[in-house]
Amino acid sequence: MSKRFREDGATDRPPKRPRPDQPRQAATTEDIQFARQLSQLLTFRQDGIDQLLHGVRSFKAFLESILYHRDEEDRARQLSILREYLDSEKPADEHNDTERPFLGQLWQAWSFAAQNNTDHLASSVSAIFALLLRTLAGLLDFRDQGLLLCRTVLQHQHLRLVKRGLDAPKHKEFVISPCLRLATEVTSFDGGVLAREIYKRREQTFDVATLRWNLGLLRTE
Repeated sequence: MSKRFREDGATDRPPKRPRPDQPRQAATTEDIQFARQLSQLLTFRQDGIDQLLHGVRSFKAFLESILYHRDEEDRARQLSILREYLDSEKPADEHNDTERPFLGQLWQAWSFAAQNNTDHLASSVSAIFALLLRTLAGLLDFRDQGLLLCRTVLQHQHLRLVKRGLDAPKHKEFVISPCLRLATEVTSFDGGVLAREIYKRREQTFDVATLRWNLGLLRTE
């Protein structure tokens, strides 16, 4: 009996699974051209976590370009975009508005991540806050925005998120480390102007034993 040829290369075999050692496709970033674009990229939706993470990665690349002077010719435009974005994220009452805090979309994302144990999202958001503060610390014209972010971190509901990250199990260094960097950046910002405020909240936020162990995880970027 003659063999019947399969049409169109059909096969009964299931598709091959990728080998574990095959490199994954590199995560993409988006070049930031406008402040409104940045706002859209960092908008939080519960059904849009992947899109937000893409936005965080793009924001990270944008901040690193400013921080490390990677494009001197374009730096003035980047600073203008950053200022416009930060100004658009300010609450009407900078000191008392806890319902709509500074950079509220990112805080909402971090809160959602904490409630749903989405560690990779919590880690990404805390890391971008730390990097933003580090960037602003080197820009004298952005002192007010940096201080506003520091004071926002010190709000009770946000300190709880930082504490949760610092108290994560030891094997979750990727969660602990960015929270530790964020606490460090707040403490040292503008020559330590808010260090006293950090100290006042030591019992609420920074357990001495936990902090001592976590300091061993601190890495320079």
